[in-house]
Amino acid sequence: MDIFQAIADPTRRELVAQLKNNPSQSITRLCKNQSISRQAVTKHLKILINANIVISEKKGRHSLHTLNPQPLKEIADWLAPIANMWNQRLANLQSYLKENPDGEQHDK
Repeated sequence: MDIFQAIADPTRRELVAQLKNNPSQSITRLCKNQSISRQAVTKHLKILINANIVISEKKGRHSLHTLNPQPLKEIADWLAPIANMWNQRLANLQSYLKENPDGEQHDK
């Protein structure tokens, strides 16, 4: 599954946030903070694992799930130039509005 599709769902984003804040969690622990069934959490978790966002490691009878930050970092790196462009445009707008508080338009 595509990483964008994997993180598009709010439940999956919540699972990612949960793993970010508390690494190496079992499915039982992940389910405690969710309002959906264990089966539904498992399905969402499998999607995150298939997208390589979560790594599952067997420890005895249990699997521990940890966040793999690399795919998310790649998205952040890819989005950085776009974010910088918008930040600059918004800064330019803010400067313009401060210089023209009455909404006067100046032709250039």
